[in-house]
This record gives sequence, C-alpha cells and structure tokens, in this order.
Amino acid sequence: MLITVSKNQFYAGATLKFLKTEGFVKSERNSLGTDEFLVKLSGYIAKNITAIKKEAKGKEAFILNANGISFFFLLSDNKIIYYKKTGSAVQNDTRLVTLLSQPEFAITVTPIGENSEINLSKLYKFSSSDYVNFPLLTEEQLSLVTAENVHTVIAGSAGSGKTNVCIDKIVFSACRGYTGKTLYTTFSRALLTDVKSKVYEFTQQVKKFLTSLQSGTVEFLDDDKKAAVENLLGVYFSGDDTDIPQKLQSIVFYLENKCDYFLIEDIYKNAFGDAAFANESTFINNFSTNIRNKQLQSDFEKLKYLSEEIIFKEIYGAILGVNETGGIVTREEYLSRRRSYFTREETETIYKIALAYAAFLEENGL
Repeated sequence: MLITVSKNQFYAGATLKFLKTEGFVKSERNSLGTDEFLVKLSGYIAKNITAIKKEAKGKEAFILNANGISFFFLLSDNKIIYYKKTGSAVQNDTRLVTLLSQPEFAITVTPIGENSEINLSKLYKFSSSDYVNFPLLTEEQLSLVTAENVHTVIAGSAGSGKTNVCIDKIVFSACRGYTGKTLYTTFSRALLTDVKSKVYEFTQQVKKFLTSLQSGTVEFLDDDKKAAVENLLGVYFSGDDTDIPQKLQSIVFYLENKCDYFLIEDIYKNAFGDAAFANESTFINNFSTNIRNKQLQSDFEKLKYLSEEIIFKEIYGAILGVNETGGIVTREEYLSRRRSYFTREETETIYKIALAYAAFLEENGL
C-alpha cells in the first residue's frame, strides 16, 4: 500500500500504541531522526489501519519502506511493534531527516509472513530524540509511579528499571498538578545527569507536540483525544482535564521549573558543610582497593563479574540505613528481600562485604 505523508499533517489515535523492541533499538543507531520519523509515520498507519489489515489477509508482520530504509513491524493486540530496521549501514544516515523536511513524501507498507523468533520481552516507548529510549513499565512498576500521598523509595539491582520508574514518577508528578516541587536524588552523578537529560528530552517532545496542536496540524482519529495524547506522549490525564493544550502547558511548566536534581552528597554538604562524607569514591578508592583481610579479598573475588559500582549501590540501596530504625538491615531480611535479584551465595557475600564496609566507615568517622 502506498501512503502519502505530509510535513504539516500529524495524526494521533487512541486505539493503537506504537512501541519498539530492544533489537530494534540496537538496529536504529545509524539513522538520525528514526524516532521522530516513526512517531509521525505511526499516525499515518493508524489512519489507514483498516485498509492495511484488509490487504494483509491475516498476516501480522509488515515492512515499511521509506527512501531505501526498511522498517519491520507487527500489528498485534492494538499495538504497532517495530522489531527490525535494514538499509542504513552508514553512520549518521540523514535520509529520514531529509524526508521529514520535504512538503510531501511517499512510503509503502507491505504485509509479509515473517513474524517468528521476535523477542518481545523488553519493549520501549518512542521519543522524539535520537538515542533516548523509555522502556515500557510493568504493571508493578506503574503502580509505584501512580501511587499518591506516600513517600516512595525505589530499590533494585542494576537493570531492574529503577531509573525508568523514577523518570515516570517525575512525569506523573507534573501531570497531577502538584503545588510543591519534586526532588530527584541519587548517589551517582552519571545517573543524575542521565535522568535530568531524559526528562529534558521528554519535555521537548511535549513542547513540540503542543506547538503542532496549537497550529492546527494535528488531526485526532478518535473521539477520545486525551487517550490519544496519552498514547503518543506517555502523559497522565485525570477526569478533570478538559483543556488539553492548557494541561500540556502546565506539565511543561512543572518539568522546567518545579523539579530539582541533586546528588545525596551535595544535599549532605549543603546541610553539614565540610563534614566528612563517604560516597562511591570512598568505597572504590579507599575501601575495596586497600583490603588486607584475605577472607574479604576472597569475597570480592567471588563477585568479580559485578562492578564495584553495582556492589556499592546494592550495599547503600538495600543494606545500610534502609530499615525503620535507620541502621543496617538484618541478614535474614536482606536475603529475603533480594532473593529474586541475586543468588543466595551472592547475597551472602554482598552482606558480608556490607558489614565490613560499615565497620570501615565507623573506624574512620564517616
């Protein structure tokens, strides 16, 4: 099927969500503008979905061809899931950016039989920026994001989704119209920069859509406009939200003016001045590299496949100062909490290292 795409026309629908697999994320790295291109194209697919399904005759896999680049996607359970891209071997390929700058261009959508061995275990939402990916949250993670009137502490092993939950929590706070402010804090400077930059990119995405909406170039494909915007941007509307542009403006204002990002170390220094403070550098440069205890050396050797940064975050995030009394959690409590993240041997070893590190901090007045 041939579809003509207009530069100044954007479609948003409530019934179809569009996502990408982890394999697609890895395959899209060469092309600039991939996400922005597919966000726009997915609206055109949604507009023509009835004709596309009729031509497919029951097939669920398709190829979208555009200027020599092919995108493979599935149509399943009201989702468009992109899983592979071919035809872009050159670094920083600008063909998609060039297409988006043209007044009109054509794409073709063709049904195919291929749909086996596609890994759908980890899916991502689209953004409008290259190299910025927002994983789709699980129901459990989403329940943490939407919980209100409670303090939320996010703890988990590396790769468990802590950062993504926190980003969505910041967005949710902006959507709820809180009168106060939101603080994001962490021990890791790199993580702080990553979260701040992703929230910035999300904000730019909302602003860009808002500009299109106010200029009249957005056409809604369904009566439920709020659901269409939620699908497109990943924002949260309540039943009281009737003015979509005004709501989006308030979200942008909150994200740009009501969110603070500080290292725990910086908060501590602001409160206590130059008092001694132990951080990740203390653990790596002063503790783990100067171990003389052979048993402790052996414990670190058992975990050599884990970075010292991961071990430090696990100790600080799950063992030291996280129980109700502010002290170290008991061995039994820690092993019970973390059995789904590490093996028993790993949790036993990490806990022993944590006890040794706690003793080190006490000996050095930290």
